[in-house]
Amino acid sequence: MTVFFRRKAPIALLVAASACLLLSSLLSYKAGCAGDTKGGALGDVELALHYDGMAMLALLAGATIGAVSFLLRPAPVLSQRAAYAGAWFIFGGIAAWVVAFQAEVWGVQSCF
Repeated sequence: MTVFFRRKAPIALLVAASACLLLSSLLSYKAGCAGDTKGGALGDVELALHYDGMAMLALLAGATIGAVSFLLRPAPVLSQRAAYAGAWFIFGGIAAWVVAFQAEVWGVQSCF
């Protein structure tokens, strides 16, 4: 790989991963506005489940792309990059999932 690619690709991938994680929260909020998937008594549950599925896909894409961006970094050795990638995937994924869950709750509360 070229030096330019090794320096710029991780930054671009990390920005894309952050955008995917933000999209996951926005889709979860929209799912909450569409219907209550936990109780099923409010709104259109099928549409809410559709948005939930899209939100989960965006969350997994963001966690995976972010982990790949850490693996492509040129600076530390591979074992350190793998540790950073694993930490991003596990802790970042869990944090984004909690934020997305809260966004869905806010969507239900604000739309119903």
